[in-house]
Amino acid sequence: GGIYHVYNRFARGAEIFREGDEGERFLEVLRTIRDRDGLSVFAWAVMPNHFLIALRVGPVPLWRSFGWLQARFGQDYNRRHRSSGPLWQSQFKARLVEDERYLGQLIAYIHLNPVTAGLVRDPSDYPLSGHRELLGKGKGRGVVVDVNEVLAAFGPTIRSARRAYVR
Repeated sequence: GGIYHVYNRFARGAEIFREGDEGERFLEVLRTIRDRDGLSVFAWAVMPNHFLIALRVGPVPLWRSFGWLQARFGQDYNRRHRSSGPLWQSQFKARLVEDERYLGQLIAYIHLNPVTAGLVRDPSDYPLSGHRELLGKGKGRGVVVDVNEVLAAFGPTIRSARRAYVR
């Protein structure tokens, strides 16, 4: 039930997620492990050369879920592009989030990452993050974030929680 900040980069600085729909393919695998392993996702961003995710672990150990995610995405990517070898720089990194206040800062950090990187001016303009999901502009079944759980940490009503989150 621990909350973690999970992240990793592609080997050699490759910008794999900038290619076609590779970011969406990664999210499909993430949704699969979320549902299969009982993860609760609070924030996510898929950047050109890395991913960042804040989540609560379910009954399955984090190493098993993310080991499988990286292996599955890497194998599928190599098969699609007729390549071989490791796709990731290393095993994923995971930092335990022990402070509730830090979790709010982490969610903002992840969703503002595309702005900080200079990819967009407004986080709502970046399609590969959970920011739009928290604003209620998600894609129905394609939503990754556990919106109700995240907003409950920001306020007592959806409206006030969204205002607090945006602030």
